[in-house]
Amino acid sequence: MNRVFPLIGLLIALSFAANAQVKESGCIIEQTTPGANDMIWENDSLKFSFVPTSYFWTVRIENKTSDKIICDWDNVLFIYDKTTSGIVFDDTIELKKNDPKGTSTIAPNTILRKDIFPIESWGEYGLSPVFLRQLIKKWGEDKISIIIPIQFGQNTQEYEFTFRVYIPEKKRK
Repeated sequence: MNRVFPLIGLLIALSFAANAQVKESGCIIEQTTPGANDMIWENDSLKFSFVPTSYFWTVRIENKTSDKIICDWDNVLFIYDKTTSGIVFDDTIELKKNDPKGTSTIAPNTILRKDIFPIESWGEYGLSPVFLRQLIKKWGEDKISIIIPIQFGQNTQEYEFTFRVYIPEKKRK
């Protein structure tokens, strides 16, 4: 019995890795650039991973270098529904939504995790979803991009990630 649970966990992990897409609110979200459908991108210096929902998107940034790096949250762009937006965090209160977000220093060989949301979706009546199944059904798939600036010493590099949100076709029998 002790071997069954690790085997089940491995099968679930493999099926997620093979699928490489997220199901949320009746829609499929898949990463289109860079790389495809894995919600993870990495090079020798960084590793980005995403867990998207219809509201907050978890962003994990792993610093694989031996130096500190900096993420400038005030210059992160969340682009959706043809709208360019800055971001807020999951712990932001409405009175401070327009305040500067600042920077995060990521120590060597560590991971930073933040839950972000486009500030433009924070309306008069609270948070609106980044995408709605009803609108995607009516208008077709949606494209969401996140641009994250990372500073290495005196140089800043922007990393852009694009995601496709769509409703899966029903299988015919």
